[in-house]
Amino acid sequence: MATVIVTISTKEQEFPAGTIGGNYAYDLIQGGTALQHVESSQLSVSFSSVTPGDYSARAQRLDSSGTPIGSFITSAFVVPEPTTLVSVPETITVTLI
Repeated sequence: MATVIVTISTKEQEFPAGTIGGNYAYDLIQGGTALQHVESSQLSVSFSSVTPGDYSARAQRLDSSGTPIGSFITSAFVVPEPTTLVSVPETITVTLI
């Protein structure tokens, strides 16, 4: 299992006067299903115990009451199968004496 860290960058966007930005909402999605959801004031969050497979990460800003504002952003990624390193022969030397 892997830990996936999702980091976003932000830009300024106009909203009606009085709109107050709140947390960011982050989702870890597989096959159209949100597996993990985190709301945070941070621009980076982590999802733990992610098994190998194809995923998407989604993020969106919330207002101060928790209502989504603006559009969400998405990025697809793959968590690879774990591997193991095993020593195997690389070269052979034969010496005659």
